Amino acid sequence: MRKNRIILLNDIFDNDISGQTQDSLQDLDDDTFNNLHIEQQEKSNKKYEVKMISTNNKYTFWSRYMGPYAVASAVHQNCPDWEVVVIDWFTKIDHFHDYIANFINEDTYYIGLSTTFLLNTFNPRAQDFNLWFTRQRQVDDWFNKIKEINPDIEFILGGAITDLFYKIHFKTRPEAKFPVAFQNHINYVFNGYAEDTMVEFLNGELEPQKVHEKNGIFFINETKMASTGAKVLQSNYQHSMAIKNGEWLPLEVSKGCRFGCKFCFYDIRGTLIKDADCLREELMYNYENFGVTGYMLTDDTVNDSPAKIDMLHKVIKSLPFKMEWISYCRPDMFSKYPEMWRKMIDMGCKGVFLGVETLDHTAGKLAGKGLDPERMKEILTWMREVAQDDVFILASMIIGLPGETKESLYKTAEWFKEQTVLDKIQYELFFVSDGNDSKSPAFTGKPDNPYGIHLEYYPNYYWKHNSMDLHDAQFMALEWEKMLIDHPKTAFERHFSYNTNFWAYPRLRSLGYDHLESVGILTAKVVPQEVYEKNRRWIDNYHTELKLINHVKSLQQEEMLA
Repeated sequence: MRKNRIILLNDIFDNDISGQTQDSLQDLDDDTFNNLHIEQQEKSNKKYEVKMISTNNKYTFWSRYMGPYAVASAVHQNCPDWEVVVIDWFTKIDHFHDYIANFINEDTYYIGLSTTFLLNTFNPRAQDFNLWFTRQRQVDDWFNKIKEINPDIEFILGGAITDLFYKIHFKTRPEAKFPVAFQNHINYVFNGYAEDTMVEFLNGELEPQKVHEKNGIFFINETKMASTGAKVLQSNYQHSMAIKNGEWLPLEVSKGCRFGCKFCFYDIRGTLIKDADCLREELMYNYENFGVTGYMLTDDTVNDSPAKIDMLHKVIKSLPFKMEWISYCRPDMFSKYPEMWRKMIDMGCKGVFLGVETLDHTAGKLAGKGLDPERMKEILTWMREVAQDDVFILASMIIGLPGETKESLYKTAEWFKEQTVLDKIQYELFFVSDGNDSKSPAFTGKPDNPYGIHLEYYPNYYWKHNSMDLHDAQFMALEWEKMLIDHPKTAFERHFSYNTNFWAYPRLRSLGYDHLESVGILTAKVVPQEVYEKNRRWIDNYHTELKLINHVKSLQQEEMLA
């Protein structure tokens, strides 16, 4: 029996340092591309008087991420009349509309876009809805070409930027108009965790209070968080997803975080952890069906309690294969519970993204990272002594937190220059929201905030507090780059430099590189061209296999063949 079909499009969009999108670069030969890249890099070096890490974004190596697969699993388990096709890396497909036509027929009702990583970084504002393009006309044309294949298809938005549109159009500026392409093509917007709401939507069971309408566009708003009814479901990967043998996959062990750091935009009101038996069953299923032994844990904090680490250790060590994984991690937990680190290594930890954020005690206490900085340095050094070279260790920093000063940031950079324990340091500038959102962090620009934060959105985004402003933070980021760019061990980059980011590690392992080779690639000043070529071939093969498995015929074609 034919099923109704929903297609979910998923990707992390790439930008080259030149500001050109991948579409405008893809026809260049390697020599022309590399010369263009070097030219732009030299311009940046001259502009900022700093030696930039040479990264080449022509073929970014990123893995699948969890969101669309969690939704697809929920639909597969709860909607017997529906099938979900996830098309990953869709912005990398040559002649995309010709390709997606193979997946669309009269039974294809919806196409969903996971927007979390689709923003072209040279678009100044996400609310302009230019997505991975740079002009609204291009976005409008893209949707129109799909409508030419099936004019009855409706479009769904999910992912991170949906919260922005919900906030603008139902809270802060309800009189605002939608961008042209948004108004012309978007039918439904799913805000929040969508595993339940998508099932309710497809089964015709949505509760009216979850639905908000404006100009014919329906926003489905899920308010459940980890502490208030959200679920941690067993993922249900299917052969129809073209999972490669031995591929590293995303794995959700828990939702939410119990620490409530004051700069955090995520689910910080508690943690919900998957049942141990359910977890083991999931790991065995993936191993037996796809040969999967490697994972990127999507947990906000893998080591949020000894009980969770004990559960994970028991489950993973009971498996008939050696599992490996990477995850977000909170290093200050090892001050009180050092045994957790040894257990993590024993159960296959190969990489940790450490939320250090600051090495200034005043800023740390204000932000919810209150451990003494000298103790934090001891922990980082101890972690390397225990792990040796078996774990990729990255420290994540925020430049410009309340309480931070130029002097404290220079002091932090001096310690970073002297240490030899971190594989990579990644930073991002402090960001301030307006606070008009239930998910807003404690650090907001509301007039009554207790941190002395002043925020301006117009005519340009700007913040200041009692010890720094945005311009100070931007200046100190460049100072850090000058001080740290030639470190003998530790690579240094801004968080938005996607292609050598920590989360590229699983893709490198999926491509066949071992642990040390992967760490070497992710900390190199120049990524070997071979890596990009391997990744491109992998993605092309995936798209070919996905089409072979999921292509459909129209009713007219079936009648002609009958």
